[in-house]
Amino acid sequence: MDAETVYLFRHAVVRDAAYELQLPRDRAKLHELAFYLIEQAFGGRAPALAPLSEVVQPKLKIHPTDSVALELYRHANLALTHTPQAEKSDLAELRIRYLRRSAEYAEVHFQFHQSADAWEALAALLDESNGAEALRRAGVSARVTGDSKRGAALLQTSLARSRDAGQRLFEGKALCDLATLYRMTGRLDESIRLHEDAVVVLRETGDHRGEGIALANLASIYQVTGKAELSEKIYQEAVAIHRAVDDKRSEAIALTNLGLLYREAGKLTRSEEYCDQALALHREVGNLGGEGSTLGILAVVYERTDRIDQAAELYARALAIHREAGDRRFMGTVLSNFANYYRVTGDMKLAEETFGRALQILREVGNRLGEAKALERLALVHEASGDMEASERAVEQALGVYRAVRNTRAEALASCNLALIRVGRKQEVAARSAWASGVESLRVLGDDAAIESKTAELREACAAAGIEPFS
Repeated sequence: MDAETVYLFRHAVVRDAAYELQLPRDRAKLHELAFYLIEQAFGGRAPALAPLSEVVQPKLKIHPTDSVALELYRHANLALTHTPQAEKSDLAELRIRYLRRSAEYAEVHFQFHQSADAWEALAALLDESNGAEALRRAGVSARVTGDSKRGAALLQTSLARSRDAGQRLFEGKALCDLATLYRMTGRLDESIRLHEDAVVVLRETGDHRGEGIALANLASIYQVTGKAELSEKIYQEAVAIHRAVDDKRSEAIALTNLGLLYREAGKLTRSEEYCDQALALHREVGNLGGEGSTLGILAVVYERTDRIDQAAELYARALAIHREAGDRRFMGTVLSNFANYYRVTGDMKLAEETFGRALQILREVGNRLGEAKALERLALVHEASGDMEASERAVEQALGVYRAVRNTRAEALASCNLALIRVGRKQEVAARSAWASGVESLRVLGDDAAIESKTAELREACAAAGIEPFS
């Protein structure tokens, strides 16, 4: 250990010892002094924000003290610890003010772990209705970080407190956010029920903005469960509401999801049109995460329309945006699509590595549908590399996920793909079983185009394997 390290270590020890030697009341005065000096040094007192119980929440106007708001809260909190609050009523209000501003400031800068902690701490200092809204905001921040367990606990507590306080509007918001988390973690039945409850409550309370958001979220569930027509109808209804209340942010998100819906339906021109509209709105309102999601969807459209270089550029931009925003959920989706780009362009080693990274994130954040799609694409990488056993294993895993999230069409197509792999491995009995299951589901869905396409693939696979076609 060199001399300077020893000096610094001893200096810290001396500093802490000197601090501990102060009487608690004197320490409180030191923290109070530090609070006022820091506040003065950073431009003076920040204005109070509208109570959380107010329906309309203005966008945060950045103040110079916002960068040290959390530090100001800590000094105020320590100053109040050993001082009767009756003597320090102004400081008690300022403690809440700066903690609230630190939570808002962290959100603006995509520091969602910090914002979740700040909102949760704030909830303990507020009354029932304002505290319930702070917990809801904490739950949303936790959900964005991928901490689904913490997010669910916070949102469930927010919902209970809103109901106890008779705050129907905030009950509706908490229902909507909890339903969204359940959708993201594959609890679809609960998500549908809560979204339907949220629509009723928000419509009843006249929160048409919230109603539009809840409808769009409900549409997204029908989207992932293969009910494309119903999903499109509800999305369009949501977009109409967003436009009526001039909610450009939510309109952009719904347009992005419609772009994805049309892309998956093979309507690539329409998908691109909706993504372009969404991008303009995301940039207008400064929704960086929404911009990244839309770029990721558009990149796949470019890839499927042979604009390979432009697709690679969009994938890279989308990934950079999600990293900056700290949004691991969408980072996993973009990585999966980027991995598929490597597969299509023939770089199987990089494709396999990138799918591995994508799957780790997708599983970590509970994006089950994204996990299943990544597994199916990884199966194609294994197939191209000649590892048919690994390919079959990946499709079987994907099939299990599709069943769990009740995406009937995706499950049917995966079952047909599993049959094709088993034909290639000359496992005729197992192939027939998987094929019968998949085709029957497609018949029930009325998807004749998919049956025709998969039948053509089956005939080709049977011919290559020397097996009599059994479709």
